Amino acid sequence: MIAFVVDVPLWLLSLLFDPRRRAIHVWHMAIGRAIVHVNPFWRVRVEGPNRLPAGRFVVCANHQSNADIFCLGFVRGQFRYLAKQSLLRVPVFGWVMQMGGHISVERGERASGEQALARCQWWLERGISVAFFPEGTRSESGRIKEFKMGAFKLAVEAGVPVLPIVISGTATALPKHGFVMRERARVRLRLLAPIPAGPDAEALRDRTRAALIAAHAELEASPAGQ
Repeated sequence: MIAFVVDVPLWLLSLLFDPRRRAIHVWHMAIGRAIVHVNPFWRVRVEGPNRLPAGRFVVCANHQSNADIFCLGFVRGQFRYLAKQSLLRVPVFGWVMQMGGHISVERGERASGEQALARCQWWLERGISVAFFPEGTRSESGRIKEFKMGAFKLAVEAGVPVLPIVISGTATALPKHGFVMRERARVRLRLLAPIPAGPDAEALRDRTRAALIAAHAELEASPAGQ
């Protein structure tokens, strides 16, 4: 509700002065960090650089829980999410996402998928990165699932690199099908090296997934405090 109250004047101002909605995004990321800080037993740490490199990217992150979108608020830089359409229908939360310029897609509908990718291309052309959870849904096991092709076809067609971001620890913070913030969570994020798009979307998908699996295994194997 606080985000929405501030969003309205920011959105109105963006119509005249901020068509790329940069100010709204900065505000939303601050709200995401505040939600994490509400629970004093949660800790989120970005290992290494906490800002997107200069340029445009198709950002791809593994997806463990509803907490992922809030924890990604600790990553600085401009990007817009591709999210399932049902999220943007949620009162208040969906309105906030729409005013932020995030992109909706209806699962299983080809026309909706094509429109969503066209909107992603629109943002990339304006210098704004777009962010995907290429698994398509949250993993219940914690293991990284197979990736859908949309993000990688977009990267190849737009000629922009993929930037993988690995997330560890959110599955225990807010598990799939759960709405209770667990008492303790140690979440770590790491921005990996960008992967050039190249001409082959399937090869790009496989390289991205392999990089995320390796980095996720490394984070899971090392103590959260190190």
